[in-house]
Amino acid sequence: MNAPATPPLITVKLREATVALLWAQRNDDGETLDAVVARLARIASSVAATFPGLGQTVRSVAAQPRRSRDSGEKYAHVMLGETFHAGTLGEMLAKVIDTLVALDPATVERLAAMRSRKRAFVAKDCKAIYLGRPDLPTLETSSGWWISSNIGVADIERTLRAACKASGLRYGRDIAFLGGMGSGIRNF
Repeated sequence: MNAPATPPLITVKLREATVALLWAQRNDDGETLDAVVARLARIASSVAATFPGLGQTVRSVAAQPRRSRDSGEKYAHVMLGETFHAGTLGEMLAKVIDTLVALDPATVERLAAMRSRKRAFVAKDCKAIYLGRPDLPTLETSSGWWISSNIGVADIERTLRAACKASGLRYGRDIAFLGGMGSGIRNF
């Protein structure tokens, strides 16, 4: 009886940060990086089937110029494997909303129907973000949605979790807040 053939070993250069991100995606301590890559490929296939044209959309959104840490962009998030940076949490949330609109506009419609305790996550009208409080700051995204520009870390995480619920994505896997540039990558 012949033993099963071992697949050929291929060496690929990866940045240390890429390996760290893959390592952070493990479901448990026993999962190998090969298994992580295979699982992520299955997820990507599933997401691509759910959102036709995803590859083109993500490439066009990811192709937007990004600045370095030194340019004042101090927050980061990962969305569907791509890392984005922003100077404020409001700007970061605007990038998430614009990307979701590009992938599936119905997702943001569902998110608009949700509310946190004090505000809407997104709205088509700036007055609908803070009902009865037009004095509080809002920000219009490039896609025409309004969000609060007065948000903190807990607010951004709450909003990203709600966006995942509205889109069928998973928080910490498909969309993740990495924190401030000085704080390093957060654990999930």
